[in-house]
Amino acid sequence: MKRLFDVCMIVLSLPVLVVVALLVRVKLGAPVLFRQVRPGSD
Repeated sequence: MKRLFDVCMIVLSLPVLVVVALLVRVKLGAPVLFRQVRPGSD
């Protein structure tokens, strides 16, 4: 039952996440997901 609830919540939240990603893209003009080179052990 919990798995069904989790899947439903993911499916229902996807449209909201897409709208937020589009708003970030329009307002900031930057990619929503980006890569960054950071110094470290590798």
